[in-house]
Amino acid sequence: MNEVPSSVKVDVVMLTKNSMRPSLHETLASVYANVPINRIIAVDGGSTDGTTEFLSGRKGVILVNDAGGTRATARQKGIEMVETEFFAFVDSDMILQTDWFTQALNLMGPGVGAISTYPKYFGTAGRVQSALERMYRRPLKRRFDTAAALLRTKAVEGILIPNEDDRIPSEDEYIGRMVGRKGYEVLCVGKPVAYHQEDPHGANMVDKGRLLRAKGWRSGSYLVRQFVMSVPEGIFIAVDLRDLGAGRGRIIGSAQTLRGYLTARRTPA
Repeated sequence: MNEVPSSVKVDVVMLTKNSMRPSLHETLASVYANVPINRIIAVDGGSTDGTTEFLSGRKGVILVNDAGGTRATARQKGIEMVETEFFAFVDSDMILQTDWFTQALNLMGPGVGAISTYPKYFGTAGRVQSALERMYRRPLKRRFDTAAALLRTKAVEGILIPNEDDRIPSEDEYIGRMVGRKGYEVLCVGKPVAYHQEDPHGANMVDKGRLLRAKGWRSGSYLVRQFVMSVPEGIFIAVDLRDLGAGRGRIIGSAQTLRGYLTARRTPA
């Protein structure tokens, strides 16, 4: 593994809102331990649980107020403040493994614009993720995710992220698409590892389906196939994990996404 030159420093953009739980202490410690920090740009959506007080005065932390904003406005503000050649997104519920930055930077070839280190989940979500990989006998297909990602700053210059409902994490996919349209390669990798402390399906899945149609990011046939496949997946999950609720949740989530898609109207992107 190559060593990171001592001259390399990066900004870290961290979105926060009432982030003391589940892991802000551990998240910040993992960033300090693994990333050669220039600044930590903490964009806060109006915390009332002591998050901003905890971050205030921490080494290299700059607090940015985004009260009343969304994930899209927060990422936009963070990007606009970056001053380093590369920067990282690290969400406040992520824990970076040892050497996360070194490994990610080693993947950043001259034509690569962004590297998404796809999160591994704890709890039921993690067990479902593992069950599906056993079912398909391969790692799950990954989409671009900004929860723990390293980006080339030039690859996002001039980006304007659509301001969507803050329950829908659509800004991830939008950023990945825009980096690709600029001619850069976008990598979604399983290593280095970043651990996610929360359930990835907290969003309203009906609203997610409506958004996918409104933006034209998924076709109806794709979501129908996803729903059809969710039935054997749900059965496998229930049997493999001996957890009927987890299997049912897989099917219901897919059905809700499809319902949202079918009841929405396509609008210009």
